[in-house]
Amino acid sequence: YVNVMRWANIGEIFVPKIGLADGLIQHLYYEIEKQNKQSIVSTRQ
Repeated sequence: YVNVMRWANIGEIFVPKIGLADGLIQHLYYEIEKQNKQSIVSTRQ
């Protein structure tokens, strides 16, 4: 990576904390969790 960075005159690279597959699973989990919370609130009213 260092040689490519030198060749392309790049000073820094960004590395994701989690991978794409893990990010998709996390996103789906939060979306389902949000829907469950909304359905709980609507059933209490």
